[in-house]
Amino acid sequence: MKNKKILIVIIAILLMNLVYIYQNFIFFGTLPTTQIDRMGIIDGNITSEYSNSIHYYGNKSDEENSHGESLIDYLKHRGYNGEIYYYSAEDENGGISSNSIISGLNWLKDNDITKINISLSSKYKSEKLEEWIINNPQITIFCSYNNQINSLDYPAMMNGTIASGCSNKINYKNNDKKYKTSKLIIWNEGLHYYNGNSYLSLETLLNYKE
Repeated sequence: MKNKKILIVIIAILLMNLVYIYQNFIFFGTLPTTQIDRMGIIDGNITSEYSNSIHYYGNKSDEENSHGESLIDYLKHRGYNGEIYYYSAEDENGGISSNSIISGLNWLKDNDITKINISLSSKYKSEKLEEWIINNPQITIFCSYNNQINSLDYPAMMNGTIASGCSNKINYKNNDKKYKTSKLIIWNEGLHYYNGNSYLSLETLLNYKE
């Protein structure tokens, strides 16, 4: 009888842990073979040398494991094998402006990239940047909300973008994507853990259907 009670307690604990994991994590495997074959990313400088499938524009950074590199690593672990056109919008002082983002958008447009991820957040709304996005409807911009309570968050809040987040306090646009959490685990030749809305915007891009 005692052993039976112990077994029941163990099963109850396991079930509680499974429920917790289900509610607080999203699990992904590798991507299906049918996927987009080209995408653009606008972010900061990176240090690593990548394969011929990475087309890079910008200066190299002295900082290792940058945010941009983590985005590329996420795509690699996710099983994405298409081309990535990466534009660093970071200037020599480490800053990123709306003008540099627009320069990146123009570079990607010149390379016929129609799906672009911008995992950057600013409280400043650039009318010039929003005008560029609206005037180029053939290009889909994927953004991420920041992990704080959303008041001003651009370009995620701009018209013409598809933004991703997980907070219930975000005032999502009609075409935005809300996830249950930003804690992601990829099962692909081992377990890979990522946490952040930047990876959610990549997921939205990878699964986007016209």
